[in-house]
Amino acid sequence: MKKIIIFYYLYLCSFVALSQNLDDAYSLLGKENYDSAILVSRLVSEKTSNTNTKGDALYLIAYCYQVSHDYSEAVNYYLQAEKSYTIDKCKARANGNIGAIYRNTGLYKEAIDHQTQAIKLWANEVSKGNSLIDRAIAYKHKALHDLAIVDGLEALRIGYINNNEKLQIRALNQLGLIQKDIEDFGEATVYFKKANTLDLNKKAYLNLGKVYELKKDTATAIDYYGKTLASTKNIEYRFKAYQNLGEIYLSRGLYKLAISHLSKALEIFPKLQFQEVEDIDVYKTLASCYKMQNKLQATPILMEGYDLQTKLLMEREKLINKYKKESILKAKQDFQNELVKNEEHKRQNLILYFVIAFVLILLITILVINIIHKKKRKKEEKTAIKYKKALKEVSEKLKSI
Repeated sequence: MKKIIIFYYLYLCSFVALSQNLDDAYSLLGKENYDSAILVSRLVSEKTSNTNTKGDALYLIAYCYQVSHDYSEAVNYYLQAEKSYTIDKCKARANGNIGAIYRNTGLYKEAIDHQTQAIKLWANEVSKGNSLIDRAIAYKHKALHDLAIVDGLEALRIGYINNNEKLQIRALNQLGLIQKDIEDFGEATVYFKKANTLDLNKKAYLNLGKVYELKKDTATAIDYYGKTLASTKNIEYRFKAYQNLGEIYLSRGLYKLAISHLSKALEIFPKLQFQEVEDIDVYKTLASCYKMQNKLQATPILMEGYDLQTKLLMEREKLINKYKKESILKAKQDFQNELVKNEEHKRQNLILYFVIAFVLILLITILVINIIHKKKRKKEEKTAIKYKKALKEVSEKLKSI
């Protein structure tokens, strides 16, 4: 009994130590010390025998690579985490992040596949709603607007039923962006204004600005972009607002204002969690401004933009190859599973045939025994009749004497 208690105590101590190590890793992540967070998480993943703790450690490694913009490594570790987890919500979260990486690197089909898997796994309705919006974004980029609207409306319904304003805001903004893409600016404006009444970060201001910019009403667009900058600290929204303002001022020939706003966008760019290929246009636009002003900064900024674009495109190529490899492995695994399933089916059929054959043989045997038994009884009955008849004849002869 003492040995069992000691073993259990040591197991608890080791589990607490591993949890503490993961806490240390999260602390390092908060300090943006990604290399150290990865090292600590990797040690936990190697030491632990608990598959979900291992999944958490691998997930943290993946997230560190994601925020460091090493997307191929991030996907690699998210996939490992997803395989290690036994809990559906953890698997869903990993699939959701993989989908987000694929979407932001322009691999929309792959993004849809992983978001669909996440939607199937989520038990929590609000989390499912967020994954529906993520899939809607990928559908929108693939110009599958009808499917995107269906997902957006379903997410909005979930947001209303669960009284979740954040989900409602995301759904309304996304539905507005879809309407903007199909150039139904009136409907887009309605959705954005509804979102604006709920959203403290005022992303709808940014989206409304883009709608008016597309309608060639740049004065109103500038006003809404200004409201975005005045009402939110969200770096993604601020980056887009500065970038869009810079482009408008460049189109008006106001190069100093364009350079000022694009330079501010460029300061934010390295801090973005996701750096998309189209966002690198900010370098090209700023370089164009400097070129118009005959300033020497144009060439180095343009070269920096090309370097970043090349890096992101290389990451995208790695992800494409990884997805292909993942698809081949999945197909191979599915084929092997099908073979095992078929073999099991054959084995079960063989057992069933054996049982049926045994039952048939047993029934035939019983039938044969029954027939033999009946024949024997009939023979015995005939013999008994003959014997009785003989006795009767003998009896009658005796009486006559």
